[in-house]
Order: sequence, then C-alpha cells, then structure tokens
Amino acid sequence: MKHVCFLTSAFGREDSLMVYRQGISLIQAGYKVSYLLCDGLPTETKYGIEMVSVAEQKTNTKDRAKKDNAALKQYIIDNNYTADVFQGSELILIPLGLWLKKKGFNVV
Repeated sequence: MKHVCFLTSAFGREDSLMVYRQGISLIQAGYKVSYLLCDGLPTETKYGIEMVSVAEQKTNTKDRAKKDNAALKQYIIDNNYTADVFQGSELILIPLGLWLKKKGFNVV
C-alpha cells in the first residue's frame, strides 16, 4: 500500500484541502495517509488519516519557519519515519522538503 504523508506547520486537522479533498480521496483510492502537523493535540486517527502533532502551535511566522521545520525533521529522524510521498503545504517547509529530497524521498 502506498503511503502519502502531509506536512504542515500552520494548518489544522480540519483543513479542507489536505484532509477532506486530498486525504479522504487518497484513502478511498487505497492509499495510507498520514498528517504530521504542529498543533499540540494528541495523536489520533480521524477519517482514516493518522494525525500526529510534533510540536505546539505557534502564531509567529518566524517561529514556525525555524522551530516547526526543526520539530518535523526531528520527528522524522527519531521515528525513522518513511512515506512514498511527502507533501508540504506551505513555503515555510521548503527547507524540510529539500532535506527530504536529499535523503531520497519523493516530495511535492
């Protein structure tokens, strides 16, 4: 089963694009879908999507750019986290996406 992982530092668990339009559609097509985000809430599976928070939510763009990228990267390293495709949802995550590409992952 192919695995798609959405990455975000700004959007929540009810994001209409990643959760409702893409996530649920991918699950219906037979994919495993996970969502790594920074909202400080406990891990849960909702709509068939595994949602894992790796940090507390920040309102400051500068903090999101620096600290959330670091938190997402550290989670991926610590948990040996893999997916067939990682999808970043905002420009702030470009450094993380470049790091993932360098590690050989598919990133969109």
